[in-house]
Amino acid sequence: MGSFNRVIDGDYLDSKIGKRSGTVVLKDRWDGQFTLDHHSVEAYQRVDTREEKKGYKMSNKSFLGGLFLGPFGALLGLEKETVRIHKVAVKFKDGKKSLLELDDELYTKLLEQIRDCS
Repeated sequence: MGSFNRVIDGDYLDSKIGKRSGTVVLKDRWDGQFTLDHHSVEAYQRVDTREEKKGYKMSNKSFLGGLFLGPFGALLGLEKETVRIHKVAVKFKDGKKSLLELDDELYTKLLEQIRDCS
Protein backbone atom coordinates (compact mmCIF):
# COMPACT_ATOMS: atom_id res chain seq x y z
CA MET A 1 0.00 0.00 0.00
CA GLY A 2 1.45 3.33 -1.03
CA SER A 3 0.96 6.63 0.67
CA PHE A 4 -1.73 8.95 -0.60
CA ASN A 5 -2.75 12.60 -0.30
CA ARG A 6 0.11 13.72 -2.49
CA VAL A 7 0.96 14.76 -6.05
CA ILE A 8 2.08 11.69 -8.01
CA ASP A 9 2.84 13.34 -11.37
CA GLY A 10 3.17 16.73 -13.00
CA ASP A 11 4.51 20.14 -12.05
CA TYR A 12 4.13 19.78 -8.27
CA LEU A 13 5.52 16.21 -8.12
CA ASP A 14 5.97 14.79 -4.58
CA SER A 15 4.15 17.69 -2.93
CA LYS A 16 1.86 16.77 -0.06
CA ILE A 17 -1.83 17.60 0.14
CA GLY A 18 -3.55 18.17 3.46
CA LYS A 19 -6.14 20.15 5.36
CA ARG A 20 -5.40 23.42 7.08
CA SER A 21 -8.12 25.42 8.83
CA GLY A 22 -10.72 23.23 7.13
CA THR A 23 -9.49 23.81 3.57
CA VAL A 24 -7.48 21.58 1.25
CA VAL A 25 -3.96 22.90 0.65
CA LEU A 26 -1.05 21.81 -1.53
CA LYS A 27 2.26 21.99 0.34
CA ASP A 28 4.98 22.56 -2.24
CA ARG A 29 8.66 22.21 -1.34
CA TRP A 30 9.68 25.35 -3.21
CA ASP A 31 6.66 27.67 -3.32
CA GLY A 32 5.26 27.09 0.17
CA GLN A 33 1.59 26.19 0.25
CA PHE A 34 -1.60 27.37 -1.39
CA THR A 35 -5.29 26.56 -1.16
CA LEU A 36 -6.87 24.33 -3.78
CA ASP A 37 -10.11 26.14 -4.61
CA HIS A 38 -11.89 27.83 -7.51
CA HIS A 39 -9.37 30.69 -7.35
CA SER A 40 -6.36 28.44 -8.07
CA VAL A 41 -7.89 25.53 -10.05
CA GLU A 42 -9.04 26.02 -13.63
CA ALA A 43 -10.25 22.46 -14.32
CA TYR A 44 -10.20 19.00 -12.78
CA GLN A 45 -11.11 15.46 -13.77
CA ARG A 46 -11.31 12.28 -11.73
CA VAL A 47 -9.14 9.74 -13.52
CA ASP A 48 -9.51 6.66 -11.32
CA THR A 49 -10.94 5.39 -8.03
CA ARG A 50 -9.74 2.28 -6.22
CA GLU A 51 -10.08 0.71 -2.80
CA GLU A 52 -7.15 -0.26 -0.58
CA LYS A 53 -7.00 -2.18 2.65
CA LYS A 54 -5.55 0.23 5.19
CA GLY A 55 -5.21 -1.77 8.38
CA TYR A 56 -7.16 -3.58 11.02
CA LYS A 57 -9.96 -2.04 13.05
CA MET A 58 -11.81 -3.29 16.07
CA SER A 59 -15.47 -4.09 15.54
CA ASN A 60 -18.35 -5.52 17.52
CA LYS A 61 -17.36 -8.97 16.26
CA SER A 62 -13.90 -8.49 17.75
CA PHE A 63 -15.35 -7.39 21.09
CA LEU A 64 -17.78 -10.32 21.25
CA GLY A 65 -15.07 -12.77 20.15
CA GLY A 66 -12.80 -11.51 22.91
CA LEU A 67 -15.61 -11.73 25.42
CA PHE A 68 -16.47 -15.36 24.65
CA LEU A 69 -13.23 -16.83 23.29
CA GLY A 70 -10.54 -14.65 24.85
CA PRO A 71 -7.66 -13.08 22.92
CA PHE A 72 -7.96 -15.60 20.08
CA GLY A 73 -11.60 -14.63 19.55
CA ALA A 74 -10.69 -10.96 19.53
CA LEU A 75 -8.17 -11.59 16.75
CA LEU A 76 -10.75 -13.50 14.71
CA GLY A 77 -13.10 -10.52 14.87
CA LEU A 78 -10.64 -7.96 13.49
CA GLU A 79 -11.60 -6.45 10.13
CA LYS A 80 -9.50 -4.81 7.45
CA GLU A 81 -10.44 -1.15 7.02
CA THR A 82 -11.12 -0.18 3.39
CA VAL A 83 -10.05 3.23 2.10
CA ARG A 84 -11.11 4.73 -1.24
CA ILE A 85 -8.29 6.42 -3.16
CA HIS A 86 -9.05 8.86 -5.99
CA LYS A 87 -6.70 10.03 -8.75
CA VAL A 88 -7.59 13.53 -9.91
CA ALA A 89 -6.01 15.44 -12.81
CA VAL A 90 -5.87 19.16 -12.02
CA LYS A 91 -5.08 22.12 -14.27
CA PHE A 92 -4.13 25.22 -12.33
CA LYS A 93 -4.86 28.78 -13.40
CA ASP A 94 -1.12 29.46 -13.67
CA GLY A 95 -0.91 26.82 -16.45
CA LYS A 96 0.65 24.04 -14.36
CA LYS A 97 -0.84 20.53 -14.33
CA SER A 98 -0.64 17.78 -11.73
CA LEU A 99 -2.08 14.36 -10.94
CA LEU A 100 -3.26 14.11 -7.33
CA GLU A 101 -3.86 10.97 -5.27
CA LEU A 102 -6.39 11.67 -2.50
CA ASP A 103 -8.27 9.70 0.12
CA ASP A 104 -12.06 9.94 0.18
CA GLU A 105 -12.17 12.66 2.86
CA LEU A 106 -9.83 15.09 1.05
CA TYR A 107 -11.40 14.30 -2.33
CA THR A 108 -14.86 15.22 -1.04
CA LYS A 109 -13.56 18.44 0.53
CA LEU A 110 -11.67 19.33 -2.67
CA LEU A 111 -14.83 18.94 -4.74
CA GLU A 112 -16.70 21.24 -2.35
CA GLN A 113 -14.02 23.91 -2.77
CA ILE A 114 -13.74 23.78 -6.57
CA ARG A 115 -17.19 22.57 -7.67
CA ASP A 116 -17.99 25.81 -9.47
CA CYS A 117 -14.78 25.90 -11.54
CA SER A 118 -15.52 23.26 -14.17
